[in-house]
Amino acid sequence: MKGKLLTLGFVVLLVPLLAGCGPVSITGSGNVVTQEEAITGFDKVDISQGFTVDISQGFTVDISQDDAFSVVALAMVPPSASSHGPSEPLPQSVPPAPAATSINYLPLVVKGWPPEYAKPRNVIIVIWDGTQRAHLLEMLDNGALPNLALFISQNAGLLLAYIDSETCEPGSGDGYRTQTGPGNSAIATGLGYPGMANWTNKDPHPIPNGLTLWEWFEGRGYITGIVCSKDADFWPHVPLTNAKPDMDSWEVGWLYTWVTDEGIEFIHRYRHWEFFLWVHYQEPDNVCHYYGENSPECDDALVRLDNEFSRLLSELGDHGLEEETLLVLTTDHGFTEGGGGHKTCDADTKDLFLAPSRIGARLFGCVETQTDIAPCIKGMM
Repeated sequence: MKGKLLTLGFVVLLVPLLAGCGPVSITGSGNVVTQEEAITGFDKVDISQGFTVDISQGFTVDISQDDAFSVVALAMVPPSASSHGPSEPLPQSVPPAPAATSINYLPLVVKGWPPEYAKPRNVIIVIWDGTQRAHLLEMLDNGALPNLALFISQNAGLLLAYIDSETCEPGSGDGYRTQTGPGNSAIATGLGYPGMANWTNKDPHPIPNGLTLWEWFEGRGYITGIVCSKDADFWPHVPLTNAKPDMDSWEVGWLYTWVTDEGIEFIHRYRHWEFFLWVHYQEPDNVCHYYGENSPECDDALVRLDNEFSRLLSELGDHGLEEETLLVLTTDHGFTEGGGGHKTCDADTKDLFLAPSRIGARLFGCVETQTDIAPCIKGMM
């Protein structure tokens, strides 16, 4: 939108594009900018405290985009203020218009924002079990995961997160080991140990009633389900003991294409409903355990997952659901470099990634650790 000529009416909204960006310069008179200053006096504005512009005579202004802010919406222009008509109807989410002599610059979500700031209609979480982040990035750089690379480039990007525990033991940060049961319990609840009741695969417990995303979405009228090739007491059976009765679909126990087939069937069956779906592949974890993290077989497992991921995306596209579905690809834990497990508590096992669809751009700046995922998703709904 650089250099776009806009006619200013009641409300122009500017929004930070970079989370946490510092204040930028303003050449107006304090927090009040005169008409002349508004037209010619600044190209960067600090709106952290808000400010007003006198438009009692009406005017137009050339607003250019920089690294910090972008004009994202233009409300209705009073006919008396300009010869230009409104660019679109007044968004419903705009509060009552202020006095006709001022423009209020406010960071609000309104109609006309890009899709990433809209409320998702559906949510899908995809788990690639035991994917070491460094290994994934290496394969992306080598062009070995073209479907994921395309998804990242066309959507919100790749978000880097981590498991917040120095020792991966109770009492240290979120207090759980880099394992499937605790990792998935943390993603599903937004809680560490003891809140989600699981800190190690060896001692699984039911997540307390009402704490999982399945129960949260079910309580809001969504269709909910899980498709999971991990079939163990530590996940999903014991941790989801209390959540399972609330789910509309529970499919557990096979590999690769079966998981995708069942996920596609769920999407097709409930395409006209709002839904929450958890799609869990036990790969590459099981393969890397057997052959080693740096093995060709571990690479092949990720390549197959990349192809399965493309199938899920195609199903969403076939039903026109891709723009309104928050899809988040992530992992429950990493893997020890060159090893056959993930018992270490270091960057190899704690570093995570999230690849959200475009509507999930707001996860950036919200998700930092694994236990941020659930509350940040809830905050978007």
